[in-house]
Amino acid sequence: MPQVKTKITRAVLLDDLYKNLKMGTSSTTDILGRVKDPDLRKEMTNIIDGCEGLASRVSKLMIQAGITPKEENIFTRAGAKIGMAMNTATDSTNEHLAEMMIQGLTMGVTELYRDIGEAEEVGISGEVLSLAKEALEFEEKSVEKLKTYL
Repeated sequence: MPQVKTKITRAVLLDDLYKNLKMGTSSTTDILGRVKDPDLRKEMTNIIDGCEGLASRVSKLMIQAGITPKEENIFTRAGAKIGMAMNTATDSTNEHLAEMMIQGLTMGVTELYRDIGEAEEVGISGEVLSLAKEALEFEEKSVEKLKTYL
């Protein structure tokens, strides 16, 4: 049975964007504890700072629109945390940690491309769309920087 595509709204775009950025912060924070290389730690700290800064701006727009910012549910976050712990238990090399980060960021990039495309199709514009594009650019640049550790 084909999946029914939900029309994106400004509220859905804000919610998706907020969850994307908060998941990026949470996942990066979870991996950061395993990083020993100071340069990679600095890069990951920059990712956390960037995601948090963007999430804060999204949160303000949500509150102005009467929307309560919500992170991913506890089961999604716990699953990601357990998966990362298992994935790093036997291999915590820079290469592996960077690869995990790239995979997570790439999922975020894919979601942002989809949401931005849908938003443009239905005529969403302005600050919300600009912020989504800014987050997309940030995540793509973060992937490129992390590739140097592979």
